[in-house]
Amino acid sequence: HTAEVAGSNPAKPIMRISDDILEEYLNILKLSGVTEGHIKEVKKALQNYQKYILFKLDKGKSIQYFQKLQKESSISYYKKQMYQIKKFLKHLLNSLSVLSHMYIISL
Repeated sequence: HTAEVAGSNPAKPIMRISDDILEEYLNILKLSGVTEGHIKEVKKALQNYQKYILFKLDKGKSIQYFQKLQKESSISYYKKQMYQIKKFLKHLLNSLSVLSHMYIISL
């Protein structure tokens, strides 16, 4: 995986959310003991998000996606999707933080 910083400015590196990153996160969820049905729901939510943002973590596209979800979905569905995406994004940030810390230690 490439550990790059997210952003909508083309001058900034943009993190690519590959299928490998998604699968790694889903495997962590499986280890936490959640049901297979829940894993499938989370995977679908994250894949829809991933496709909308064209596999590149971008603040502007993310906000557009959340606005689209809010307009086209029930409040319950919207909140569930947002919760899962936020959990995934927090996981990414934590992973990047650990990687950068490991890099600094190795210097």
